[in-house]
Parts: sequence; C-alpha cells; structure tokens
Amino acid sequence: MPTVTSDDSGRPTKIEVKSGSTSLSTISYDYADAGKDTDKVRKRTTDGAATAYTYDSLGCLTKAVETKSGSTTAGWSYCYDKAGNRIGRSTGTSLPSSCDDAQQKAVHNNAGELTSFDGNDAFTYDGAGNETSAASPTGTRTAETWTPYTQLGAYTQSGTIIDQTYAGTDNTQRLKAGSTTFTNAAVGITGQSAAGTAIGFVREPSGTLVAMKSGGASQYYLTDAQNSVIGLVDTSGKRTATYLLLRPLRRAAREQRRQPAVPLHQHLPRPVGRVQDGCPLLRPRPRPLHPTRPLRARGEPLPLRGRRPGQPNRPDRVVQLLGHSGQRQ
Repeated sequence: MPTVTSDDSGRPTKIEVKSGSTSLSTISYDYADAGKDTDKVRKRTTDGAATAYTYDSLGCLTKAVETKSGSTTAGWSYCYDKAGNRIGRSTGTSLPSSCDDAQQKAVHNNAGELTSFDGNDAFTYDGAGNETSAASPTGTRTAETWTPYTQLGAYTQSGTIIDQTYAGTDNTQRLKAGSTTFTNAAVGITGQSAAGTAIGFVREPSGTLVAMKSGGASQYYLTDAQNSVIGLVDTSGKRTATYLLLRPLRRAAREQRRQPAVPLHQHLPRPVGRVQDGCPLLRPRPRPLHPTRPLRARGEPLPLRGRRPGQPNRPDRVVQLLGHSGQRQ
C-alpha cells in the first residue's frame, strides 16, 4: 500500500510505495502558482520527472510540460471553444503558440456533438443525441444501437459486430461484450474471459483492486492516493511494470473519496453519459485507459472527462473502467 503524506487541508503532497526498504515509486504534488496556493495541482513530480500544468481562467487545462534533468521530455497543449469542448490538441517537446496551428482539430455542433475530427466527418447521432456512428483511430464505429435503458446494445467496428448484454437496467454490470464475458460481484468485476484466457481480480471489500491472477501467476497493483494504478509487482516484490497517469488534480477534499482502481489488461467499449473531449465540469476520477494501446510509461494528461447533466449517450471513445461502479460523483 502507498504511504500518503498530506497537507493541513488533506491534499496529498507525497505518495511513496515501498517493497521492504526499497522505494518503488515516489510522487509529489505542488499546488502553488507563483507562490500562491490554488485549488489545482500546478506541478507533479514522478520518479524524477516533473510535469508543470497551466490552466485558463475557467480552470481548463491548456498546457502540460514534462521536464527531467533540465530538459523538456514531453508536452501537451489543448484549446477549447466557448462551450468548453476541446477543439485543438498538440503534443511534443515544442508546442504551437496558437490554436490555429494545433496538430489535431475537432469541430462540434451547437448541441455539443463532435462532428469532425482531423477532417474526418464520419459522426452521426439519432434524434435523442445518442451516437450512431463515429470515426475512431481503431476503426470507424457504425450501426450503434441502444436499448430503452440507454445501454449500448451493439456496434460494428472494423467489420466486426460487438454485441453487449447487461445484468440490469444500467451499465454497472455488463455480462458480455463480443466474445468477452465478465463475472460481477457487489465490489465490481471479479473476472473476465476472452479468447480462452481467464483473468481473476482480487478486491478489498471497498472494491479497491488488490491483485490479478492469470495462468496461475499473480501480480499486485500499486495505486496512488486516487487509486489510479501506477505499477505492478510480482509475488517476490519485484516491480514488473510502471504506469504513470499524468493528470491535474482537484481539491483533495473531493479527491480522497476512494474509488475502485482499474484492471490493466482489458478495456473495452461501454456506454456512458455522452462524453466530451473538453474541459472537465465534474469531479475527476481514475483515468480511463485506451482499449487497444498498451499502457505507457508516460501518460498523456488529457483533460479529465465527465458526464454533463442532461446529455444523451454515446460510447466514450471506446474506453472501459473495468470493475468501476459506473457512478459519477
């Protein structure tokens, strides 16, 4: 378990994970901007790599720059329209100074629906605003259907039909997604099976993910103060993987309501509230991970995503928080 050091207001300032006397990971947070305390993380240092965050007047993340040993090692910048939808994104050690020069551009209609991304206009919606087709880096999604309970029933991607079934009338207990099946319990997903491979998840009574077991081998999760996964260790205590999810954080008074962590190996489409790639309007939570890209040693600090009240549904960029209750707080 991580050791968390907090300031007088309860915000985490340092998180350290040890195996015996060996430090596996250390993360520190700085909330000050020009010497003045703020309600957001302005700097996060993870195992020697420091990421500085910049926000606009509305609190939207506009830039994050990572440095290590005096050199810029990564950077991300974002632009938004007046409604808070993200309309530009750039990455790299040298970022453009103008939104007009953003590497990726998006267009939204007056309803806030994404209609074009990088020049691809393959986005459609039904009369209720639910997404029916969309462009995606992993293949265009088409023929999306929704149940009367606003659950995603099926969709086609790269020529493959992926149908989904659920145990109830919401999205909290999905039983099947294509050929992948899930085992659910009150604490979250406890198992899944795909292509003949079964993975079991061990959880605390609170739902916090503790370990995974596959093929007779067990590995244990390392999590930060938000229960976001930062690494894996084997039964001997040797670190086998590192995952740094670099993102700005809000006040710890809200952040410290602990939530189940995210299993690392299968992240599949799920229906959630219609998700904007934009400025967060709701409380952050452990970040969703991409279903097909492997987890990276350096995570991109994307603006945190949340459902906006009253909005219809669409798949959230093909991401799944396995074992998460699905509830927005």
